[in-house]
Amino acid sequence: MTNARRLLVVALGAGALAACPAQACAQRIKLSASFKDLQQVARRDSNDAAAHYNLGLAYWNRKRWDEVERAFRTAVDIEYRFALAHLGLSFLQSARLEEVADRERKLGDSTLVTAAVEERRRLYQRAIMFDPFVDHRLAGAIPRPRALRGMILIRFWSGYGQALTDLADGKEEQAYRRLSKVLDAYGTQRDTAPAGLLWLHALASVRTDRPEEASPDLEALVKQAERRETDSTAMDLRAKEYRYALALLRQRTGQIDEAEGLYRDVLGEDLGMYMVHVRLADLYETGGAWDLALAEREEALALNPDDPTSMLELGLTLGKAGRLAAADSALRAAARAAPRDARVPYYLGLVAVARHQPDVAREAFERFLALAPSRYADRIADARRRLDALP
Repeated sequence: MTNARRLLVVALGAGALAACPAQACAQRIKLSASFKDLQQVARRDSNDAAAHYNLGLAYWNRKRWDEVERAFRTAVDIEYRFALAHLGLSFLQSARLEEVADRERKLGDSTLVTAAVEERRRLYQRAIMFDPFVDHRLAGAIPRPRALRGMILIRFWSGYGQALTDLADGKEEQAYRRLSKVLDAYGTQRDTAPAGLLWLHALASVRTDRPEEASPDLEALVKQAERRETDSTAMDLRAKEYRYALALLRQRTGQIDEAEGLYRDVLGEDLGMYMVHVRLADLYETGGAWDLALAEREEALALNPDDPTSMLELGLTLGKAGRLAAADSALRAAARAAPRDARVPYYLGLVAVARHQPDVAREAFERFLALAPSRYADRIADARRRLDALP
């Protein structure tokens, strides 16, 4: 495959990265604050995954790709399941693809672009596992590869391209309206619409509080993906990922039995998808089925012991089930695995209070206060009140 062809595959193959007209590609991301302010926040709240991610967005606008990667990876180091950062790292592979293609030509190594594409796919799938409906604003901010420059698209796609611009600007409601208009052209044949369009419309529907409109999109995507499971040019997501997203949608809208059935279907396809066990644990915990919830927590941790969040969740579920000694043990394991995650010492403090261990609670809350980013204002205030109340 030529480099130009590979660049086209990347630009056209990802679920959120269909082709876009020249005026709609590589938009600057609308930031929450100035570059200088975001730098200061990241320094002040050095243990805040969100602060580092936001700084990464600021670097993205400047195309300082090394700094973008560093900021996003720091966010992941702090909070393993920070889906935005995993998604950003995935899109970064696309943003740097021309750079990789140039290096491939210079070195004569024909594997570099392929490896970058595979890494992008892997990171994208991971982001969707952590949060299927994660903010996709970066989809509108990926630089066009040379292979796409000057590409002329039919007028029909102008709404899609403009929707990507809306995403980069944080205008999710406007993006939803544009995508809906494009999708309406397919009428009752929704499952013949491009997967990228269906996927972005599903995301926009959920993120604008219209989950009922995302359901037919996801159902169509499952059907499409099942038809192309053996297609080597398949998009980033497969039937099981779309089914997983549909299951989470059902869970969030109170359709518990259907959600559980869909999760079981996903596990039938891939027993290693540990986040399905996380979702099932959440489902059982909501219903007070503690033994079932704990079994799912333990299965999730066994399948991916490198995820400190699974240790944290196991500790929290043990605590809610009244198994305080076991909860303390699980939370201490989480603290060792994720020393910069301020949530862990906070919950260790709560468990210590419940176990009438004031010295342990004091140490935990003080540790939390030393780590906690400013956006944890409510927990910070609560920890201080609890410290004042300790004997």
